[in-house]
Amino acid sequence: MIDSPEPLPAGGVFVPVDADHDALADAEARHLADGVDLERDGRAREHGRRQSFRDHVNRAVVLIFWTIAGCLVIGILVFAWHLLTPWFFLTEQQLDKLQTILVSALFSSALSAYANKRMSE
Repeated sequence: MIDSPEPLPAGGVFVPVDADHDALADAEARHLADGVDLERDGRAREHGRRQSFRDHVNRAVVLIFWTIAGCLVIGILVFAWHLLTPWFFLTEQQLDKLQTILVSALFSSALSAYANKRMSE
């Protein structure tokens, strides 16, 4: 249930509980008194927020990249171990799936490197 607002005082004028100490107004007044350019300060803070977001996205992309790279290395090691050992521990279906994943990953990597080379020229 939504709380109903408290009735206005007898005079009919709303007065905030702590009207003398508004933290944002006090901070703005201090900045103005110190000669701080509020527009420049706002732009600097917005830049900081954007940069922080970009840093988080960059960390996530790097984490995803190294996860995929690690999985590919593990796949290559498993495939090589399967071929080098006298006992073949992968079934035909597992081997086919592993080969498909590794070949597609290597081809997509080669094609993206080629495309990036051509696009940068």
